Amino acid sequence: MKQELKIPKVFIIVLNWNGWRDTIGCLESL
Repeated sequence: MKQELKIPKVFIIVLNWNGWRDTIGCLESL
């Protein structure tokens, strides 16, 4: 948990922004 707090929120937002299409694709594949 402590290591996750060190990760910048911006990095998480960018990761989600770049991977949201893949996430939707995975959900649709189910």
